[in-house]
Amino acid sequence: MKSRLFIMSVVLCAMAQALAEVKEQTSKDYELKVQMSQAKQDELRANVKSIMDKTYTAVIAKWNSSAGTGFAGMPAGQEYQFQGSIGYKMALSKPDGAKSDADVAFLYKYNGGDNQPTTATLYAAKLKELARDVYRANLTTSYTYEIKNPVVAINVPSTPTQDHVDIAFFNELKTSATPPANQCVLPPVTTMPCSQLSWGKTQSGPDPSSWVASDRLNLTETLNREFDKRGTAEREVINRAGKIFKEWRFKQFGADEEKVPSLALVVLIYNLLQARAASAPVYTNTFTLLKDTLVRSATINFNNNCANQPQNFQIPGITYPFTNLLTNLTTDQKQEFCNGLMSFKRAVEQATPTAVSDTDAVKILQPCFPPDPCFGPCSQPPITRACGG
Repeated sequence: MKSRLFIMSVVLCAMAQALAEVKEQTSKDYELKVQMSQAKQDELRANVKSIMDKTYTAVIAKWNSSAGTGFAGMPAGQEYQFQGSIGYKMALSKPDGAKSDADVAFLYKYNGGDNQPTTATLYAAKLKELARDVYRANLTTSYTYEIKNPVVAINVPSTPTQDHVDIAFFNELKTSATPPANQCVLPPVTTMPCSQLSWGKTQSGPDPSSWVASDRLNLTETLNREFDKRGTAEREVINRAGKIFKEWRFKQFGADEEKVPSLALVVLIYNLLQARAASAPVYTNTFTLLKDTLVRSATINFNNNCANQPQNFQIPGITYPFTNLLTNLTTDQKQEFCNGLMSFKRAVEQATPTAVSDTDAVKILQPCFPPDPCFGPCSQPPITRACGG
């Protein structure tokens, strides 16, 4: 009898483990569907290197000839920096979905690192216009260009989609420059002082562009240092959670990165990990990490599950100037975003208890993501209920 009871307890234990939350393999399978392959990332990196090799020196020369003197390039190997999702290892690839661009920082110094003045020939948007002209003259004619507030966007036609290389321009400042470096570089990253970002684009009327003090050059390193703290296995879970979180964002907002940048969601994960105790166990399950991220952000960033005062909802950036990453949303849009996030939170909470089978968890979560590619096995017919409903 005792042996039978022992065998039965082992069977029940195995059954319980089989029912334990969303299987990590399910998350891995979805990651493979949506992530940018290493081969594609290598292709983008090679394309950016080619663009920089052909134009970096020419851009500096153009600035000195057309916008006054004082511009100097950086030493070899420091001319540019990959930022964005390629830099912090969460790049996505679906051509008509949440596709990641190549975000690049163009680094230079003005008068050895002085703050840049604004004059008739030297204003922030003009800098980008002159760089755009150099790109047009030196790159293939199939490329097209658009000047946006933070970048010169280069459209690189390809099949079956179009790649985009977004180049932002940073004047790396001296330590003594305003604002003080101690307002920019915060532990654990101490690689460089503040920089000035060329912000704005030419419009009718007075010049609306400006030089914006920014520590964006340290953002990628800040994220990667935190995400790498507990080893390779957890870093893979963090990367997976970020990609899946960004797919949810695409379901909510489409390709409009202006409204809610995907960085805002990555920062929520970063904040959770940075706040945890040193003795806390490593994360081994993607949706457990997402659940904890959503629960924490509901209280800290969204006033206890969007309870009231949506105008105060915020996700502060983690590098100077610590701008609210939801600043492009109106009050109504902040409320709408928060409601969507809380719906996702409900779905994840419903899908992660140990009593929920992986099959049922997938059914709960499928409405939260774009239908193509589907999360988990594709349902026939597709699930039509709302995320968190």
